[in-house]
Amino acid sequence: MKKLNVTTYLAIRDIPVEELFPLLEFLSDTSSAVIFMNLESSDSFNLMTMLPQKKRDRIVQCLIDLEGAEERLLQQVLVKVEKEIATVLSTRYDTVDIKDRLVEFICRLKSSQRISVLEVIKDKKKAFYNKLHKKIMEHKEKNGIFFFEDILSFRDEELRDNIQKKMDIREIAMAVKGADEAITAKIMKNLSRRVQEMVMDDLQYIESVTRQQIDEAQNEIMMALMKKKK
Repeated sequence: MKKLNVTTYLAIRDIPVEELFPLLEFLSDTSSAVIFMNLESSDSFNLMTMLPQKKRDRIVQCLIDLEGAEERLLQQVLVKVEKEIATVLSTRYDTVDIKDRLVEFICRLKSSQRISVLEVIKDKKKAFYNKLHKKIMEHKEKNGIFFFEDILSFRDEELRDNIQKKMDIREIAMAVKGADEAITAKIMKNLSRRVQEMVMDDLQYIESVTRQQIDEAQNEIMMALMKKKK
């Protein structure tokens, strides 16, 4: 079953479990079951333990029914659930800011996905993009967040001094694997020909690398650059 839409999904996950619990009184068992499916496993467990036995049993039964349902029926259910959850949230949390939810969502994306999403928003709604971009910058500064694509703002000499001299070849290869073309080009042009060849060779043998390993390698590069900038 597909997740709730982005705004509802983030709004639900942004509500503390102790505040989400009383909201279930206003929701059907089916909507409650869908909420459980969209929470972190630890939050789902904590919320489930707070429910009365009868409510818990009904939700479990709904989860079983949804698991065996056809995709067409699941989509119909999801549409109705979306409306019900949105109605309850609008009466209880009528100040939820869509831009705030989008900022949180965008900041969680990997670099290539984030660039793609922002380009779509920029092309379709330039004014909204400008406001959203400002909020993202504020969120980054407040929470000490930096993106891998921020590497494009560094001077070439900063990259040469901090990447080739301080980073392991395999880390560089993992960092550029799946990265945006502009970022890859920026990094590669600031490596010596010999190191470029070594990185390209490594890229052929890291097919099984995980997203977490890529993120860690990209973070290592950015941490080295940010320390130098400070």
